[in-house]
Amino acid sequence: MGARWAGIALFLLAAPAAWAAFRLRLGTPPRPGPGFFPFWISLGLMGVSLALLLEGRGGSGGVAGRFPPQGLRRVLALTTSLAAFGVLLPFLGFPVTAFGFLLFLWGAMDRQPLPRSALLAGASAAAAYLLFDVVLRVQFPRGPWGF
Repeated sequence: MGARWAGIALFLLAAPAAWAAFRLRLGTPPRPGPGFFPFWISLGLMGVSLALLLEGRGGSGGVAGRFPPQGLRRVLALTTSLAAFGVLLPFLGFPVTAFGFLLFLWGAMDRQPLPRSALLAGASAAAAYLLFDVVLRVQFPRGPWGF
């Protein structure tokens, strides 16, 4: 029954989003407009909602019946860390925030040893900074350190 309610809720969120995105200029794949990606993402979410509705018809053996309690804690920890990433990004800048987020993912979520987690997080944050900021020239928020 939980999958059915999740499907209904997801559809009720995705359908208006698809309509609003459609009202924007969609454009074409080579030249997408402002509504192009939100429209297709919303359609994908509507497809997922229909799959949840169909799964909910199958009885009690759906996803909700297989979801372990410790999984909920991991989902909440990941969601909280993503929210913290978004809140801290304007204040600390991309490299420092990405390093902290990745350190949390590898250290706390994946339970890697701290030296390994720090090395992976530092290398990944530096590579992402170089790729996006230096090569692609994507403007990320600058932290108090100027990068």
